[in-house]
Amino acid sequence: MENYESIFWLCCCIPLVNFFIAYLVFAQMTVHPIEKKIKASGGSIPEWDNMGMRIPSYAVAMLLPVKVKAAQAIDEDSVQKFTSKSDKKRAIYFMCSFVIILIPVMAGYFIFGPN
Repeated sequence: MENYESIFWLCCCIPLVNFFIAYLVFAQMTVHPIEKKIKASGGSIPEWDNMGMRIPSYAVAMLLPVKVKAAQAIDEDSVQKFTSKSDKKRAIYFMCSFVIILIPVMAGYFIFGPN
């Protein structure tokens, strides 16, 4: 059983690397330029990153039409205003890569988890 577990976790490394790349690309090519545009228009951006949730918050604000003001640390209206089609595509890729890494990790925990 140990051999299968090693192979399984090794196979999980590919989606994990994919997620890290998606995170970096989304943060640098989408979030950073949008924050510059928000600052230039006189808006405010979050001062603190609250445990790394700023980047996923931008992705959620771009993809979901429903506004959840109380749960977001960002100005969703400004994000929607400055979002382009390529930004939305990167947000979809970012969120899908997150789900793709979550599924095998959760499955591995339940299959090979604590005895």
